[in-house]
Amino acid sequence: MTKEVAILESKILEGELSQSTNIHRISNDVFTFTEYNFLPSCTEDVLDGHFTIFVNYKTFEYLLYKSSDYGSFTYVMPCEFGGFFTPESLPKSSKERIESHIAHKLLRAYFYDGNHINHKGTNLIPNEDGEWGGKCCLICDERGYIWSEMKPEQYSDVELKALKVLISFEPPTIKEFDPEFVKEFVSKFKGKKGVQRQRKLNIEGTEYVVVHEVSTIYGCHSALLNNKGTVLSTYILNHTLSNFIKCIPTLLKNIAQ
Repeated sequence: MTKEVAILESKILEGELSQSTNIHRISNDVFTFTEYNFLPSCTEDVLDGHFTIFVNYKTFEYLLYKSSDYGSFTYVMPCEFGGFFTPESLPKSSKERIESHIAHKLLRAYFYDGNHINHKGTNLIPNEDGEWGGKCCLICDERGYIWSEMKPEQYSDVELKALKVLISFEPPTIKEFDPEFVKEFVSKFKGKKGVQRQRKLNIEGTEYVVVHEVSTIYGCHSALLNNKGTVLSTYILNHTLSNFIKCIPTLLKNIAQ
C-alpha cells in the first residue's frame, strides 16, 4: 500500500462513503463532485442537504458549498451560493464526515479506457498492491469540449471562484477574433477532400496548431493542439472551420491547467 493510499484510507469513516457518481476534472489537479442527502449527525454538524465539493487531489485542499436542498423524491431545490466552507471553518464532526467522502471518492476515481469494459481504466490514485477496491467514479474531463451547436464548455461562476482559491487560476484575457482574420486564416485550408491540413496559430504569444480535414466519409474534423502536440479540443459533427475557429478564444479561457 502506498503512503498516499494509506493516508486517504485513514480518513474513511464507517457509513460515510461517497456515492457512485462521476467526478469531474476542472484542472490538472482539481476535481469536483456533488454528494447528496446529508443530514446533521449532531447539533454542531452543518451538513444538511446536498453539497458540491472541490478538491485538489495532490494536496487534499478542498472547498465545499451547499448547492441544493431537499425538494421531493424526484427533484432538489437549488440554493443561492453563500460562500465556501473550508477545512478551517467546518465543525469537527462535519470536517471528519466530508473528508471521509472525499477520500473515498478519490480512491474510487478511475479513467475511461476504450480498450476495456466494466471499469477497467486505471485509478486516479495508484496503489503498488493493486487498484484500491471500488472503482466506481468515472473521471470526466470536459475542458475543451464543444457541445452541439458549437457551444464550448465554460466554467460556472462558482467553479471559477474555487479554481482561484485552490490553484490561483484566472482566465486569460483573449479577445474574440476579428471576422477578417478568421476569413483569411480559414482560406489557407482550402483543398481536396480527404487531405488533412494544419496551420500554426499564435495567440497572446503562445503557439497553437489548428488541424482540419474534410473527410470523404464522415464530414468535417477540426482540432486545436498546443505546441506540445496535445489535443485541447476536437469537433467532428457537421460544422464549418470558421465556426470552430470562432470558438477558440472561449475554449482557451476555460481550460485551467
